[in-house]
Amino acid sequence: MLKAPLRPTEEPKRKPEDPNNKKFLPDENIWLWDAFYTIRTSLEKSIEPLYEYVKTFSKFEGENKLSPDRFVKSLDEGDNPITAEGLKNDINEHRKEEERLRDEIPEFVNVSIFQINCKDIRNMYVGKHSQIIEKEVKLIAQKAKDMNYQLSTKFDEINERIRRPPKNIEDLTETRKYISEIPVTIAKLKDEIKQCMDIYGILDEFNFEFSGGDLDQKWLLFGAPQKIIGVIEEQSKVLEKQREAFVKAMEAEQEEFEETLDNLGITV
Repeated sequence: MLKAPLRPTEEPKRKPEDPNNKKFLPDENIWLWDAFYTIRTSLEKSIEPLYEYVKTFSKFEGENKLSPDRFVKSLDEGDNPITAEGLKNDINEHRKEEERLRDEIPEFVNVSIFQINCKDIRNMYVGKHSQIIEKEVKLIAQKAKDMNYQLSTKFDEINERIRRPPKNIEDLTETRKYISEIPVTIAKLKDEIKQCMDIYGILDEFNFEFSGGDLDQKWLLFGAPQKIIGVIEEQSKVLEKQREAFVKAMEAEQEEFEETLDNLGITV
């Protein structure tokens, strides 16, 4: 009958405590104890380089603490939120960080007798910068939409003011005065439109896809100054006709007044 060797639960005695003890027999499995501890000691020594390798990741402490949501949110807070151009520059920096991490962290590395898979942690670090890039591009798009809305609202107000029907000759005079000042206003708004179009240009660099409605709003804003000029030309003709009507009404009132005075004179 075969007997399987068993590793002793504690280190066996290798010699008797009493040198004169002739009956002492060493544990027959002492060789198994020695083999086990030889292997164990070798494994413990092979693990030591892993502790040193882990320390090399201390330089990525920034990536460990980095929160894409908090980072992007902090950029647009306070009295001086980041501009679209500032976001563009920051995106380019994060792209560089993505490349740096890919270069510095290999997919696999051999340390002692172990092969370490670094791909997952590398992807996690790179992914944080990718998320920041994605969120910053969306923030640029939101800035373009917000600026578009603000400028479009100003042009709507100008359009409404030009088309507002005058109640009398005084209102008409005010409207004409307002129209005469519009070229200066539009010149300033054109500068702001250019800034807005520059933001759209940044988004084009990042291949951002707008919805059909957003694109319509972009081009409506781009053509808004020319549209206002057309409205002015149209409304100027309307105002001229209204001026003639007001003048005729005033002349009629004048004639009626003079006739009333004449009748009073005859009566007296």
